[in-house]
Amino acid sequence: MLLVVFLFALTLRFERTEALPCEKLLEPVDDHSEVRGKWFNLATTSNNEVFQGFMNRSLGSWKDITEDGNETVMIRHDNLNGQCVYRVARLTVSKNQVIYNFGKGQSKVQYTCKFIKTKKESVLGFLCDIDLFLQENSVGQFFILLGRTEHLSNKDKKHFEKMVECAGMTNIHYPPNEDMCGEDEE
Repeated sequence: MLLVVFLFALTLRFERTEALPCEKLLEPVDDHSEVRGKWFNLATTSNNEVFQGFMNRSLGSWKDITEDGNETVMIRHDNLNGQCVYRVARLTVSKNQVIYNFGKGQSKVQYTCKFIKTKKESVLGFLCDIDLFLQENSVGQFFILLGRTEHLSNKDKKHFEKMVECAGMTNIHYPPNEDMCGEDEE
């Protein structure tokens, strides 16, 4: 009987310690001022087919997150199959989440996101829930590893793979980050 109690306690301890690393790996940033500035997409994944296809077409992408008065603004610069696409979003920032929308009507997309801490200040996770209004297969998540430079170290790659596993996703895309779109190209 004592052996059964010991094994049960050991199982509970193992389960608790196994869950803790994922909680720590997906912990949101405390101070959103840390996320201002230019960020390059280093790796992406999604459990939504539409978004995974979009991400797989990316040759390189970067974001500029700035303050504009009382608003936080994100400007996306995406190179999709050689064509530069620019989007501007106004972010609603609260303690643990960021909400923003793109599009209108049937093409409207709402994102509810968290900036995720990493071991380095120069690398940041961006985990979002997706809601594609009025479309089939319209919900899911995507996860992006953002960096202050265009290059991904092997150490950061392995760390992101653990984060993705904790988020329950697979199929990571590593954009080549070639022919990045400029600041004001249209």
